[in-house]
Parts: sequence; C-alpha cells; structure tokens
Amino acid sequence: MAMPQGENMDFSKAFYALMADEGLWHLEHDPRDPGGETWSGISRKNHPRWDGWSLIDQAKADGVSVTRHRNFERIKALTEKFYEDTFWLPLDCDKLPDGLAYELFEQAVNLGISRTTYYLQLTLNCLNKPLQNGAKEFGSDLVVDKAYGPATRNRLLAIVEKGRAQAVQNGINGLQAAWYINLGTKNISRRVFTNGWLSKRGRGSI
Repeated sequence: MAMPQGENMDFSKAFYALMADEGLWHLEHDPRDPGGETWSGISRKNHPRWDGWSLIDQAKADGVSVTRHRNFERIKALTEKFYEDTFWLPLDCDKLPDGLAYELFEQAVNLGISRTTYYLQLTLNCLNKPLQNGAKEFGSDLVVDKAYGPATRNRLLAIVEKGRAQAVQNGINGLQAAWYINLGTKNISRRVFTNGWLSKRGRGSI
C-alpha cells in the first residue's frame, strides 16, 4: 500500500492511516476470515495473549460495546502499543524514509514480520549490483533466512543512504501483490478478500 500523500510518517500517523484499512476501534468476527475474531486488525487466533482481549471480554460480559466501555481508553493505548512494539519498531521504521517506513509497517501487519523480511532480503539482494572488478556494491548477498537481524538492518540502511529507498519500497510492494495473486489462484475461497487485499480496503487477515 502506498503511503498516504502529504504525510510525514511517524508511528502515530502510520497507525491511524493503516487503521483506515484495518478497521479502527472495530470488533469483527468474519467466519470467512482464518484470523477469527479481530479487534482493529489484531487477530485473537494469532495473538491470543494480547492484554487487550481480557478487557474486550469484560465489555462483552457487561453487555456494552467496546467503544463505550469504561476500559476503552486503556484498550486504545494497548492497541497502539501492540502495533508499535510488534510491527513498527522491529523493522526500524522509525529510521527510514516515510514511504518505505509505511510500506514495511503495512506489510508486517498484513503478512507478518517473517514474510516481510523475506521480501525485503530478496529486494536488497537484487539491488546489490555487480562491479567491474567482480565484487558486489554492498558486499556478499544477504542470507535469505527471513530473520531481520544486524546484517539485514545494516544492508537496508546502507542502500537507503544511497538514495534507493523508493526502489526498495517498489520491490517489496510488487512481491506483496504477487503473494495475494498467488493466494487467490491456489485457493478460490480466499478470493472474497482479494479485492480488499489488492486495494488495501479489506480487513481479512492473512
């Protein structure tokens, strides 16, 4: 998903921009969604230990909507902290240009850190062009292990420093789109979400 135009993307702005697609302060249980019950894009199935679930369950027990419950402000704070700690900070989004930071954040939320890192490593390797002396511009290619460690971090920052953030952003975005197409090709039942995934207007979880 492209970064919203005209934004300087700190975490707060990135979070609220993403929530326009994920469903801000929205509790949903779509039986077609393998992620099960979700709150603002957080899947209970995938993140059952998130502290906010107990407060949401309390609102249900009290027969009050989450947004009107006495614990709502606490739930909001826990939601924002979850996204920042789980998806924003682990990929160094706070150190990157706006468009790339938002793309990595959005993919981490929708695809997971591991797959996002996989796409990032593939892209960074393809941007590591050969030199006339037989070496490569940034040294040996990264080991594509889906782990965002020091080697991947340093390579990303080095390539960004060379002014290639847009190339990285475009590369990982293209791989994300291909993943969605592949999902819909292999499993027809997932096609109910394909338009949403490709336009980033749906809330189906991966």
